[in-house]
Amino acid sequence: MTFTIFSLVLIVAVAFSVIKGAYDGYRRGSSKAIICLLSVVFSLVMGSILSSRIYASSLSNSIVSALYQNETLAHLFENVDRLNVILSAIVSMVLSPIIFVLVFLILRLICHVIMAIVYKKTLDYGGRTESSVGENDTWYKRNNKKIGAVVGGVSGFLIVLIMFSPIIGTLKTVDSVVNMTKSSDSTSKQQVQVDQASAESDTGAEAEIGGSKSALDVVSDYANDFAGTVMYYCGGKAIYDMSARTEIDGHTVVLSKEIKSVSAMAQELMDVAPAITNLGKFGAEDVGKLENICDTVDDSYFLSLLTSSIVSSASRSWAMGEDFIGIARPDFNDSISAFTDSIFSVLATTTPDTVGEDLSTIFRVCGIIMDSGLLQTNGDYDAIMALLEDGEFLNELISELESNPRTAHLVDSIHLFAMNSLMSNIKFDGYDVGEYEGLMEDIAEQFNRMNGQSHDKKVETLANYTVEYLQDYGVDVPVEVAKVIADAMITNIPNSDGYITAEQMKEFFEQYQEN
Repeated sequence: MTFTIFSLVLIVAVAFSVIKGAYDGYRRGSSKAIICLLSVVFSLVMGSILSSRIYASSLSNSIVSALYQNETLAHLFENVDRLNVILSAIVSMVLSPIIFVLVFLILRLICHVIMAIVYKKTLDYGGRTESSVGENDTWYKRNNKKIGAVVGGVSGFLIVLIMFSPIIGTLKTVDSVVNMTKSSDSTSKQQVQVDQASAESDTGAEAEIGGSKSALDVVSDYANDFAGTVMYYCGGKAIYDMSARTEIDGHTVVLSKEIKSVSAMAQELMDVAPAITNLGKFGAEDVGKLENICDTVDDSYFLSLLTSSIVSSASRSWAMGEDFIGIARPDFNDSISAFTDSIFSVLATTTPDTVGEDLSTIFRVCGIIMDSGLLQTNGDYDAIMALLEDGEFLNELISELESNPRTAHLVDSIHLFAMNSLMSNIKFDGYDVGEYEGLMEDIAEQFNRMNGQSHDKKVETLANYTVEYLQDYGVDVPVEVAKVIADAMITNIPNSDGYITAEQMKEFFEQYQEN
């Protein structure tokens, strides 16, 4: 903490207000002093309600509406869901403390006028003074003026605390943002210094860090001012939080808490950024970091709204093959393009209530895929089959998708991927037509024999049979892949009264050949 001119101003203001309040309380007596204190508390509570929920919200909506006149911002509003609500909430939280002080002063003036009218011809205890208090009177009556002085002093301190809390709170909030920015810059500079080989560059970086103070550094000094910090932790923070807040969808969001959440999220993103930009280094540890970000998002409704708005808007654009505010769709391996399309379709409908769980599931799935080496197969049939032969990979992937009701249907895209990988290397048109027709009849007959069995038993039986008939065509199929194919058959082939035809079986296989 530092001692600045702001400390001197605060100390003088507190001393003057406390002394004046104590003097007025002693002069008027305890009853008037207590009523005066209650009027201060009433103005405080009502001021925070009126400023954050009425005046600031209305003004912030007007400001956001004016922003639509800017072409660039209007483009953002059109492409990012509920951006107007998010910006309105931010503006409201920033303006509320300023409006709060104005409303508080107006309410205090009204209360003062009412008290002056009510007590115009009234004195404590019927005009009795401390000197006229009898020995038989209660302790409270004997110490009436002293109690009034104490209560008046408390009122005086509270008034100064209320008047200065928006300034102190705003300085602390700005300081939090500055520290967040410095943290990001420090991380970037450290990375640059690691990559730089020359001592000369390091010297230059140190010189940059050791330069003269910027305007933000001065703000930071005032934010850590001695008297301001003491007052901040002696009730100023609570008062600031009462005013610097707003309502979104029935949820109360407080500016200071949201700054901390955003700061934590920014730091976590910086930690995982190198792995995201270089997917070859992406691993389980990075998945854990991303899940921590999801936890941070879930802890804040404001962050949940912001994240879901960006994620849903971006996913919707990318699912349609379009750029999102100038950002191109992430370029993944063509072999999993259908799967990534399915992921975008899920994230396009994410909401503040589901975004944390949705992203956690997707991150874990991505981690499984990255660790498996699937992206390095480049569509090579043998490499894909070798990977799919690992039952642990498929089971883990499917289990993760099924753990979230919103992603459970993506298991169908796993079926599609396995079937497409297999069928792209099987050319039925190179075999005798009669033999092919007979094969379809045999598979359909085997399929129909399994009526009455459980789903798992059907998958196991049909998988074993699939391995045998494809081997007759000179194609070796891993059992785990055959189970995926069997599951796809059982799930997707329409049947009437539990019976399917050879023609339906043929259509089933041909749809994957076409893909």
